[in-house]
Amino acid sequence: MNLARQCPRFDRCSVNRCPLAVGYPNQFVHPGDKRRRCTLEKGVRVRIAATSPGVLRMAGLTSAEHSAKLAFERKPVAVRLAMLAKGKASLAKLHTSHKLESYE
Repeated sequence: MNLARQCPRFDRCSVNRCPLAVGYPNQFVHPGDKRRRCTLEKGVRVRIAATSPGVLRMAGLTSAEHSAKLAFERKPVAVRLAMLAKGKASLAKLHTSHKLESYE
């Protein structure tokens, strides 16, 4: 099963190193390739990869995203929980500031 064909941009995409291809990230990159990076949102790629678990080595993530995920998973649980709490607090602060701007 070719998961790359499930991508909504498949018909018009020219990226040779597709995170939804089975051989990613070891695919050949043509030197004349103008688009070297997949611009599809991570959530869409992960959702497509989840339809066939275990087929893709990086589960639809790019090399950088996969490395960051592994680094996060290697951290102690207390550190991960602190990072999550800090992120949620930052998002809450951001959302309240946007609500205040919309009333002005």
